[in-house]
Amino acid sequence: MKYSQRFFVTGKGLFPMDMLRYDQCFPASQDSAVTIDSEIPGTRTVEMRRYVSDKTTMPTTGRWASFGWTVSNTSTVKL
Repeated sequence: MKYSQRFFVTGKGLFPMDMLRYDQCFPASQDSAVTIDSEIPGTRTVEMRRYVSDKTTMPTTGRWASFGWTVSNTSTVKL
């Protein structure tokens, strides 16, 4: 089965672009894409999306944390 997953990442400084590949995710909207590429001072939150084959698969919070970003509000919906 396929599932759509949504989660938010919050951090500051450079966005860890390699996490897009590592967690196989993408910005959920145009606004989120702009936020990734911006150099807004301070903390910012980006909404991410991805497709997973198992509803128990979660984003790699530890790896995000290693870049100084936190994962929150993960939700998974069956397609």
